[in-house]
Amino acid sequence: MGSGSPATTPNARSLPPETLEARVDDLWERYADCDLCAYDCGVDRTAGRVGTCQVDDTAYVSTYFPHFGEEDCLRGHNGSGTIFLANCNMKCVFCQNFETSHEARGEPATPAEIAEIALELEAKGCHTIRGGSPRL
Repeated sequence: MGSGSPATTPNARSLPPETLEARVDDLWERYADCDLCAYDCGVDRTAGRVGTCQVDDTAYVSTYFPHFGEEDCLRGHNGSGTIFLANCNMKCVFCQNFETSHEARGEPATPAEIAEIALELEAKGCHTIRGGSPRL
């Protein structure tokens, strides 16, 4: 585990711009031959194709807010900044969030809009930002 003291700068902000850009480029390459979930179907999602997961290249945000239902080390004093994404690709039959996860109930969001949401949560004092599936 860590040293016990929380980081004061988010990792992405401490990276040199060329390193961050290389990571983004790598993810887009993986997206074009998709291996980002357990299905590993290899579909080109950058061309708008739908993979085995039945998810295309559109992200849907169901809701977002400081979430206090996590362990202390994850939520801190101001909550874990959680962005609840719709259209989960795993389609678990025992899903407790069927409407959001299976039926893509949420608003379409661009990567820039999701980044703005993350910055908004950070401005509210959330020291972690994470994606998740909502507990409705």
